[in-house]
Parts: sequence; structure tokens; C-alpha cells
Amino acid sequence: MGKKRKKQNIIEDVYEECDDLFAYIAGHTEGGFPYGVSWEEAGIDPDLPFDEKVMLYYDMSNDQNDIGIDEDDLPF
Repeated sequence: MGKKRKKQNIIEDVYEECDDLFAYIAGHTEGGFPYGVSWEEAGIDPDLPFDEKVMLYYDMSNDQNDIGIDEDDLPF
């Protein structure tokens, strides 16, 4: 699989969980408005192009395990 196709697959996979305002959409209000973690709260510049934000968020989420500890800090 080419590098461009892999990037497109990542964007498509992550896209369902984010939008222009949120890096992660945790849910929606009864009125249908999304809520979650904003790009800024995730440490990503919200003014970057959408594809770039998605790739940065993907890279950040793959650098940590589910409890937020960098695997390089583990003694095993």
C-alpha cells in the first residue's frame, strides 16, 4: 500500500471521531451538537489544515497506550 493511500485510510478511520472543532467527539447533546476534546485541548493548532490535524492526532494517540503512559517509560 502506498504512503498516500495509507494516509487516506488513516484520515478516513479517524474522521468519524473528529471534525473541524473537535479532535475527539465523545458524543452529542440531545440537540445534536457534538462535545468532546477540542484540537487545542489535544495540543494541536486548530488553524492547521484538517488532514494535518488528523495525522498529528493519530500519531499522538499511537505514541501512548490507553492510560496515557509512554511505553518507553515502562520498566518492561
